[in-house]
Amino acid sequence: MQTEHAQSCAAEEQAKRMFRAVLAPWAMELMALRRRGLDRPGRRYACGLVLRPAAEPVGEIERAQRRAA
Repeated sequence: MQTEHAQSCAAEEQAKRMFRAVLAPWAMELMALRRRGLDRPGRRYACGLVLRPAAEPVGEIERAQRRAA
């Protein structure tokens, strides 16, 4: 009975250590996101991001080149 209790306590302590090891970095990341205003869903605007249209399939490009020639 004593060994089961000791094992249970040891397992509980290990779980607490693991939880703290995960919780601290998670909390720090959350606070950093809050400082930047990124902790809520919303539209984001990127600075300097250039979006280009997707390339057409190869067959379409070849047909367009033939028409232009």
